[in-house]
Amino acid sequence: MPQLVTVHSAKKISEATYQTLFDHSGNAVAVVSEEGRLLMVNRKFEELSGLSRREIEGRKTVYDFFREDHDRIDHFLQKRGKRTAAGVTSCESRFFGLHEEVRSVYVTVSDIPRSHKFLLTLADVTELRELQSRLARSEQLAAIGELAASIAHEIRNPLGAINTSVEVLSSSLNLDGEDRDLMQIIQEETRRLDRIVKDFLLFARLDRIQSGRVDLNQIIRDTLFLFKGTFNSRIKVTAQLDAALPLYTGDGDQLRQVLINLIVNSMEAMTDGGTLLIRTKRLVLAEGRTYVQLLVQDSGQGIEAAHLKNIFKPFFSTKEKGVGMGLAICQRIIQNHGGEIDVSSRLGNGATFIITLPVVDSAPEKE
Repeated sequence: MPQLVTVHSAKKISEATYQTLFDHSGNAVAVVSEEGRLLMVNRKFEELSGLSRREIEGRKTVYDFFREDHDRIDHFLQKRGKRTAAGVTSCESRFFGLHEEVRSVYVTVSDIPRSHKFLLTLADVTELRELQSRLARSEQLAAIGELAASIAHEIRNPLGAINTSVEVLSSSLNLDGEDRDLMQIIQEETRRLDRIVKDFLLFARLDRIQSGRVDLNQIIRDTLFLFKGTFNSRIKVTAQLDAALPLYTGDGDQLRQVLINLIVNSMEAMTDGGTLLIRTKRLVLAEGRTYVQLLVQDSGQGIEAAHLKNIFKPFFSTKEKGVGMGLAICQRIIQNHGGEIDVSSRLGNGATFIITLPVVDSAPEKE
């Protein structure tokens, strides 16, 4: 009798252990009947499907979740005794959960000994497949970028020769009327093409950052001094620079390029005059992380709402003869520095660009 109690206790312990392992498995697990009905599911299966055990157990079949692989799943369930030595069959498939949410899962079907049931194990590999896809796309884009940069570099040599030849012909020939107009068009379009190639090459090389300690306030002062003689007399320029702004570790030349591009855009948007505000600010978030923020705001013509989503795309421009690389270059530089650039605008009410850069090693600005 004591021996019977011991065996009974051991069985209860074994069942409890099995139930705990079943419930706390890192994968979605289900016990399936020969007909494919789901008899028992664990917590992960509930999370994956978006349904509760009460809604699944005895009510749903595997075919409800594997709609695209009905035949293959059916073949797996009928394959009893013909599996590998371990009685296991596996494949990758698409799992349809609640609200048609689709996940990529690695499916394993195992025979449960001394029964007509199966153990279905699902490993969610959605994020892994997405990562692999992004890596493959990134490698392809990198290869395309290198090829395009090489082609663009080769184009510049004959383009330079054409440009020089046109300049010589323009000064040596006494052209008038339509001939002179045609020559001017050739000159303008050749220069424009040269700018496109130059900007594209710059865009392709932006990953090469020459890091150093950068005083963003000083870059702004120097850049505004550079533009001093070119500002429209009807444009009022205001600089509000935070004296407590920490020094930033980054590429000073590239950040200066961002500022120049934004100032040029603002000037072109305020042909009838207006106000240009450039402001820096030190931000310290609740978790203690420090950021430097640069704001460039103008009172120009603004940007149409439909154009805002495309404003940072390469070769997108709202200007008649714009190249469309200026803001794409700005975004690429800021992202390479681990920061963000955002824009807000309403047509007729100017535009505001805000750049936020993380400070890894901050130090007070030296006065």
